[in-house]
Amino acid sequence: MVTALSMALALSSVAGQIVDRVVTSVNGHVILQSDWEQEVAIEAFSNARDPDSFTSAEGNAALNRLIDRAPPTRDGAPLCNVMGSRKSRLRKAWATRSS
Repeated sequence: MVTALSMALALSSVAGQIVDRVVTSVNGHVILQSDWEQEVAIEAFSNARDPDSFTSAEGNAALNRLIDRAPPTRDGAPLCNVMGSRKSRLRKAWATRSS
Protein backbone atom coordinates (compact mmCIF):
# COMPACT_ATOMS: atom_id res chain seq x y z
CA MET A 1 0.00 0.00 0.00
CA VAL A 2 2.79 2.43 0.92
CA THR A 3 4.66 1.57 -2.27
CA ALA A 4 1.58 2.19 -4.41
CA LEU A 5 1.00 5.55 -2.71
CA SER A 6 4.59 6.66 -3.17
CA MET A 7 4.48 5.67 -6.85
CA ALA A 8 1.24 7.62 -7.34
CA LEU A 9 2.78 10.70 -5.73
CA ALA A 10 5.89 10.39 -7.89
CA LEU A 11 3.81 10.14 -11.08
CA SER A 12 1.61 13.09 -10.15
CA SER A 13 4.63 15.32 -9.57
CA VAL A 14 5.99 14.49 -13.04
CA ALA A 15 2.63 15.06 -14.74
CA GLY A 16 2.57 18.74 -13.76
CA GLN A 17 5.97 19.62 -15.21
CA ILE A 18 6.01 22.24 -17.97
CA VAL A 19 8.19 21.09 -20.84
CA ASP A 20 7.70 23.93 -23.31
CA ARG A 21 5.31 26.82 -23.85
CA VAL A 22 3.29 27.84 -26.88
CA VAL A 23 4.16 31.40 -27.88
CA THR A 24 1.86 31.71 -30.88
CA SER A 25 -0.02 29.80 -33.53
CA VAL A 26 0.39 30.81 -37.18
CA ASN A 27 -1.85 29.12 -39.76
CA GLY A 28 -2.23 26.18 -37.41
CA HIS A 29 1.55 25.90 -37.01
CA VAL A 30 2.63 26.21 -33.36
CA ILE A 31 5.68 28.28 -32.43
CA LEU A 32 7.12 27.24 -29.09
CA GLN A 33 9.18 29.20 -26.57
CA SER A 34 12.12 26.90 -27.34
CA ASP A 35 11.78 27.73 -31.08
CA TRP A 36 12.02 31.42 -30.23
CA GLU A 37 15.03 30.88 -27.97
CA GLN A 38 16.71 28.77 -30.65
CA GLU A 39 16.17 31.50 -33.24
CA VAL A 40 17.86 34.01 -30.93
CA ALA A 41 20.70 31.57 -30.21
CA ILE A 42 21.32 30.97 -33.93
CA GLU A 43 21.39 34.68 -34.65
CA ALA A 44 23.70 35.24 -31.68
CA PHE A 45 26.04 32.53 -32.93
CA SER A 46 26.11 33.91 -36.46
CA ASN A 47 26.99 37.36 -35.06
CA ALA A 48 29.48 36.04 -32.45
CA ARG A 49 27.34 37.38 -29.60
CA ASP A 50 25.97 36.06 -26.35
CA PRO A 51 22.21 35.35 -26.63
CA ASP A 52 21.70 37.04 -23.26
CA SER A 53 23.07 40.29 -24.71
CA PHE A 54 20.10 40.65 -27.08
CA THR A 55 17.72 43.52 -26.41
CA SER A 56 13.99 43.00 -26.23
CA ALA A 57 13.66 44.57 -29.69
CA GLU A 58 16.11 42.01 -31.11
CA GLY A 59 14.25 39.19 -29.36
CA ASN A 60 10.96 40.44 -30.79
CA ALA A 61 12.54 40.64 -34.25
CA ALA A 62 13.53 36.98 -33.92
CA LEU A 63 9.94 36.09 -33.05
CA ASN A 64 8.65 38.07 -36.02
CA ARG A 65 11.03 36.16 -38.33
CA LEU A 66 9.63 32.88 -37.03
CA ILE A 67 6.11 34.14 -37.66
CA ASP A 68 7.04 35.26 -41.18
CA ARG A 69 8.53 31.82 -41.99
CA ALA A 70 5.40 29.94 -40.89
CA PRO A 71 3.60 28.04 -43.64
CA PRO A 72 1.15 30.31 -45.49
CA THR A 73 -2.59 29.80 -45.79
CA ARG A 74 -4.18 28.53 -49.00
CA ASP A 75 -4.41 32.05 -50.42
CA GLY A 76 -0.74 32.68 -49.60
CA ALA A 77 -1.31 35.26 -46.86
CA PRO A 78 0.05 34.55 -43.39
CA LEU A 79 -2.62 34.44 -40.72
CA CYS A 80 -1.19 35.02 -37.28
CA ASN A 81 -3.23 34.13 -34.23
CA VAL A 82 -0.97 35.52 -31.54
CA MET A 83 -2.23 35.06 -28.04
CA GLY A 84 -2.47 38.79 -27.32
CA SER A 85 -1.86 39.23 -23.63
CA ARG A 86 0.42 36.17 -23.62
CA LYS A 87 2.59 37.73 -26.32
CA SER A 88 2.92 40.98 -24.36
CA ARG A 89 3.80 39.07 -21.18
CA LEU A 90 6.45 37.10 -23.07
CA ARG A 91 7.90 40.28 -24.50
CA LYS A 92 8.05 41.80 -21.00
CA ALA A 93 9.70 38.66 -19.69
CA TRP A 94 12.21 38.80 -22.54
CA ALA A 95 12.95 42.45 -21.73
CA THR A 96 13.63 41.66 -18.06
CA ARG A 97 15.73 38.62 -19.04
CA SER A 98 18.01 40.67 -21.28
CA SER A 99 18.48 43.54 -18.82
